[in-house]
Amino acid sequence: MTKTIMLALLLVSMLILYGCTSQELVTPELILPEKCTFPVQIACVDFDVTKDSIAITVLNGAGRDMTIKSVTFSGDAVDGCVVERETPIANREEATFEATNCNIEPSRKGRGVFPMDVVYFWDEDPTAEHSLYGEMLASVR
Repeated sequence: MTKTIMLALLLVSMLILYGCTSQELVTPELILPEKCTFPVQIACVDFDVTKDSIAITVLNGAGRDMTIKSVTFSGDAVDGCVVERETPIANREEATFEATNCNIEPSRKGRGVFPMDVVYFWDEDPTAEHSLYGEMLASVR
């Protein structure tokens, strides 16, 4: 066990010594697995990113019906990719949103971090809009 710790410390020291602590080696997009997360109201069931489109499938888990007005994908890898389509989603139902004609530039490792903004309203009160912020970490195909 002591040898393992010493070897790990030696490896980290070598990386620091040779300047290899740049963003290429130690970034969340390289270390973390692919993910798509939102607050409690909706869940990301599936997602896919290509060089010109982003698609997500969400599940309404809020306990009441909602209508999603728009989904905006942003971040360093994409420039304001938006889906503007009012889509009613009953409680416990899924809906898929796909933004096309996007210009997506992944990192050198082919991955990107995509913050998401979902604008919605509850069906019983369509005058009050709300926003949910989520994040996607995905490989770009």
